[in-house]
Amino acid sequence: MLALAVWPLVQLGSMSLHAVSAATLNAEWDFVGLGNYAAMLREPDFGQVLANTLAFVLIVTAIGMVGGFLVAVAVLSSTRGGSFLLGLMVFVWALPPVVNGSIWKFLLADQGLVNQVLRALGGHGVGFLYDSRFALWSVALVNAWAVVPFNALVLRAALLGVDPQVLEAAELDGARPWKRVWHVLMPRAAPRRPSSPS
Repeated sequence: MLALAVWPLVQLGSMSLHAVSAATLNAEWDFVGLGNYAAMLREPDFGQVLANTLAFVLIVTAIGMVGGFLVAVAVLSSTRGGSFLLGLMVFVWALPPVVNGSIWKFLLADQGLVNQVLRALGGHGVGFLYDSRFALWSVALVNAWAVVPFNALVLRAALLGVDPQVLEAAELDGARPWKRVWHVLMPRAAPRRPSSPS
């Protein structure tokens, strides 16, 4: 963790306080303090970049959490369909980012599969990867696609801790599936705070 996560963050923080370029990457860096940050704030596109970043984070987080929970509920059962979906989630999660990106580039490119299908149905091609109306959404959805399986596996582990007898009791009491999810699975899967000693 120190080598692969903490040290790169420390290194990036140090680079942000120095004048680093492709020419000086392997040389000694000149210390500029907060100059890089001041220059960034003066950029005319800074507000738009910040808004795009926040929108990206919100889209990926919302789809990742909601989609992950829905998939976790779907793969909770040990049926053949649930097992197949669980295997698919593990496969998607294990795909290297380069492979994942290449697949989606093939699907969403101007001459990609999605646009070919749209044209075959009589529609027009969509610039998923370069049109300003769709590019942010396209990248966010692709990123969410890679996040959902991990969230699903983590949430499934939490849902497996729910006593099946509680779910059976709720079903016998006439609770519909969505009510069992909302009133039984979600509260019981949430982390509990340890009770304070009296």
